[in-house]
Amino acid sequence: MEKKQSKIIIGSAVALAVVLAAGAVSYSVGKNKYTGKFLPNTSINGLNVAGLSVEDSISKIYKHSITSDSIDITKCDGTKLSISLEDIDYKVDCSQRVKEFYNSQNHAAWFTALADKEDIKLDIIPTYDKQKLKDFINSIEWTNVSAENATIDISAEDCRLIEGKNGEKNDSESMFKFVTEGLENGQFSFNEKDNMQSVKPEISADDLKEQFDTVHKIYNMTVTYDFDYTQEKLEGKEIIGWISFKDGEIQVDRDKAMKYIEGLAKKYDTYDTERKFHATILNMTVEISRF
Repeated sequence: MEKKQSKIIIGSAVALAVVLAAGAVSYSVGKNKYTGKFLPNTSINGLNVAGLSVEDSISKIYKHSITSDSIDITKCDGTKLSISLEDIDYKVDCSQRVKEFYNSQNHAAWFTALADKEDIKLDIIPTYDKQKLKDFINSIEWTNVSAENATIDISAEDCRLIEGKNGEKNDSESMFKFVTEGLENGQFSFNEKDNMQSVKPEISADDLKEQFDTVHKIYNMTVTYDFDYTQEKLEGKEIIGWISFKDGEIQVDRDKAMKYIEGLAKKYDTYDTERKFHATILNMTVEISRF
């Protein structure tokens, strides 16, 4: 009985020794595997760097951060403009932060990382010659579209209040800010349309509403001059041609108004002038001379 128990104890001890030996080997293998490398389940900015050296991790981050070899700008008219990153001495450097992250990991306890995920967020701030970028942007003529003021349109058929139209503007200063902010977020392609600023017209339809109401009334009115033997009508469409607006007030072109009055006088004021009548009985035109 004692011999049997002794065999069981020896067998258990041997099994335990084998397990411990296997564990030691596994630990040693794992430790060697991750020496100089990031532990399992390690990510930087969402990029898997587990099992990678610091240098390989930095290279992977750079490749992910710099997705172009140039800054590309599309103008509103479709014109493509570019400047290479090399021309502005563009670089990104996160090596110190990556090394610090690596040193913060407990490589002696590498096996604990098998159950835990670790993802660190690093701000990748680029460095470049801002003056070179500014000189490039300043050399470009950016888009500017003038705003259109509201107007009162008068024609023989109608009188209309036409709404103004917003304009758009852009300049080198705002484009430089737009591009530099994009570069800080890893953006290399830009569209000028995304940076256009709206410009309102100086005169809106609301500003002309009162004037339009006045003009519209004049346009639709008819002035009738009643002579003893006939009538003369002056349409608002003609009167409109005599007026203009200054500082919100109606200004009448006196010369045009006087010309119309002189025309009436010439037509109807016949005192001391030669006059022609149609003699119905004689079926002819008779001219009566001045006395």
